[in-house]
Amino acid sequence: MAISASLLENSSKQYAIFTVPYLFRSEEVYEKFICDPEVIAELQAQEKRKFFRPLSAFTAGTRNFYASFPIRTVDDLKDRNIRVQIGRNTGLMMEAFGANDYVMSFRDVYTALKRGAVEGAENNELALVDQKHGEFCKYYSYDGHQMIPDMLIGSEEFLSSLSPEDYEIFMAAAKEAQRVEIREWKSRVKKAIKQAEDMGVSFIKVDSQSFRNKVLPLHDSLLTDNPAIRKLYVMTLKYQ
Repeated sequence: MAISASLLENSSKQYAIFTVPYLFRSEEVYEKFICDPEVIAELQAQEKRKFFRPLSAFTAGTRNFYASFPIRTVDDLKDRNIRVQIGRNTGLMMEAFGANDYVMSFRDVYTALKRGAVEGAENNELALVDQKHGEFCKYYSYDGHQMIPDMLIGSEEFLSSLSPEDYEIFMAAAKEAQRVEIREWKSRVKKAIKQAEDMGVSFIKVDSQSFRNKVLPLHDSLLTDNPAIRKLYVMTLKYQ
């Protein structure tokens, strides 16, 4: 099955690496990282609970801000009410921006936007279209604050029962599934952008480095608070 790395963080602290804000400078860098066999091997090595084993990582694109008002600079977020996913790292990022972060179920975001309870949210282009958030949020800003994959995982009990030959075949299939998923994701994003433009959404290219500079001081404290992500953090550096 595939499950967001942000949800796996509840059981295994190493997956918090993917919610570190502005960890990757581009989606290309992110894809190289999640496609690196050494990264999957490291996640497998750190997994202590032995209930599941990560096999590969699927992209879920880039999380960006979208809102009923244009976000062109960090200051545009100050005192604004923005829906975010649950997670300490995300909360600290929003605090650094001076924004009011609202955590709520994803299924409730549409209603919250409609009622004006929140002024915006953060997610990929598919959420903007598929969840119809673009009906209220006419500005989508590419700041690229998080890139969180969906992890393809398998039951430890099942995987341990496989012969070495069958396991190798299983892992090869997981790698091929990753290749196809990334290809299809990019195709779907292109269609979503066109759909969003038809809804009247404007896409804004921002100076992402100015956003990144606001939260870079957090990286050291996050590494100190959660040593389980330190090795993976160092591994990201060779791609930057």
